[in-house]
Amino acid sequence: MTHWVAGIDLGGTKIEVGLIAPDNRIVARRRFPTEDHLGPASVVERIAACIDDLQAQLPDGEAVAAVGVCTPGPVDHASGTLIDPPNVPGLHHTPLAALLGERLGVPVRIDHDAKATGLGEYHYGAGRGERSMVYVIVGTGVGIAIIADGQIYRGEHNSAGEFGHTTMDRFGAVCSCGSRGCVETFMSGPWLARRYAAAQRGETPT
Repeated sequence: MTHWVAGIDLGGTKIEVGLIAPDNRIVARRRFPTEDHLGPASVVERIAACIDDLQAQLPDGEAVAAVGVCTPGPVDHASGTLIDPPNVPGLHHTPLAALLGERLGVPVRIDHDAKATGLGEYHYGAGRGERSMVYVIVGTGVGIAIIADGQIYRGEHNSAGEFGHTTMDRFGAVCSCGSRGCVETFMSGPWLARRYAAAQRGETPT
């Protein structure tokens, strides 16, 4: 048996699932809404059902051997638990690795989305051959991965790179985390769209 794996990008608005062949090619992709307001059980079942569907298309005797998930932070990568991510509030304190692993019957590992994608870029993208790099991810949120001498820098509590909720303007717009004027209210995808729409209407963005 060869080793197929599934990679999952769990974001604030959508979930993407990729099926990775033994030669590291992404051979299939699926996308569907996150809908975290429906709760952990719904999110786990929809991810698992998607992987089941992809697995059913594999050659006889082949199966997905492991699953990797990247999620908004903060996340405890050691236990596979989402702590209290502002961008997926329906999954606060969810032991996602354990729940998904139990449903699928394979090992599941979880990490912060910026750190996981930063490592991917370091090994397979623009960072190949470099000793160190900084990776910035902009989506529903904003995060940073710091890679020094080939190692991801996690900091205390895996919180290094939690840049999106750094305050830039304490009188600014209210962020999803409850604070005002966070970086995410200036440069995340939803906020950029909101500011652009306001500018198109001739309004002062807030």
